[in-house]
Amino acid sequence: MRGRVIWVADLGQFLGDPTPLSTDRPDIPVIAIEEQDAMLGLAVDRIVDMDWLDVEEMQMPTNVPDSMAPFLHGEWSIDGDRNRFLRLLDQIAILRSARWAA
Repeated sequence: MRGRVIWVADLGQFLGDPTPLSTDRPDIPVIAIEEQDAMLGLAVDRIVDMDWLDVEEMQMPTNVPDSMAPFLHGEWSIDGDRNRFLRLLDQIAILRSARWAA
């Protein structure tokens, strides 16, 4: 991606979070997504960790806001007692979203 200019969007706001990402800091983590010739950077508050997850254990998303539902493939329960989930985004749906025209 060196030498290439890409658009960067606030992922939280795109998914319906009313609070904008704080840009008053020296570094902002960005996740790059790409399909064919289209590339987009998604700015996030932080990247905590990376891990391999078993696709067989992925479930359909539950209790998600309507603004987020079209952009999810599924979710994994990471703490069943506290109802915490790790959600898998659909990067193609995000890139093709009509929200970018608004």
